[in-house]
Amino acid sequence: MKTKKVVLMSIMLALLIISSKLIIPLPLLDFISIQIIIVYMLYPILGKYHSFLTLFIYLLLGIFGLPVFASGGGILYILRPSFGYLLAFLILPFIQDEVEKLLGKKVVTFTNMFIQNLICLLFIYLFGLTYKTVILLVFYGKFEVFHDILFFSSLVDFLVDSGLTVIITLMMIKLRNYHFNN
Repeated sequence: MKTKKVVLMSIMLALLIISSKLIIPLPLLDFISIQIIIVYMLYPILGKYHSFLTLFIYLLLGIFGLPVFASGGGILYILRPSFGYLLAFLILPFIQDEVEKLLGKKVVTFTNMFIQNLICLLFIYLFGLTYKTVILLVFYGKFEVFHDILFFSSLVDFLVDSGLTVIITLMMIKLRNYHFNN
């Protein structure tokens, strides 16, 4: 691994940690954060494998107890309803790569990038909500009690992240143009 790549991975890891702390709390231990922007930017900057490695290191740091997640860290963080979103982040670079291949990476338009990002966002929410539902059922026993809160907090979070997807798309197009022109 080249020094430049290690430095970029370190910078992106630091940005992941910083962005996880910039949050607006929602019910059921959910958060609105700008971390999704950094997670999306990993793939165009680092590529599939280095993005995965950066996210894997991030998760390991948090699971081993460093307070890198939105509300701390530690092994028990795995049992938090929102941990599923972090696991989805880990798989995201591979999803981004497959969607990019499917849509064609040579034609970089706002529409293509937006569709790619929206598909990835839907994957994150499908994975995260499934994990959250399982955790709530296993540890709280009654999903009906949390249904309305779960729906509300997830909907608000999804709408905010959908808006951020537009910003992310514009940033990714700029990054692609810069990367291919230099």
